[in-house]
Amino acid sequence: MWQIGLLFGLKVVSFLAAIAQTIGFVGLFAFEALDPYKWQLLIGGTVAILMSEGLSYVLAKRMGHSGQEVGDAR
Repeated sequence: MWQIGLLFGLKVVSFLAAIAQTIGFVGLFAFEALDPYKWQLLIGGTVAILMSEGLSYVLAKRMGHSGQEVGDAR
């Protein structure tokens, strides 16, 4: 059951990273106050999304394999 909570947490991290990435993208064209942070938001958001979605994929794949083993044992 903890795997579902971890999967949900990874999706929340991905959502927050997407928000940061969007703010960084908007900062490229407007909001001069974001100039020092726009590249950090863009690159950091992209890296965080890639890592969290990759971990979500691995976790979901692992959860799927554990369910198949139980089904095969019957």
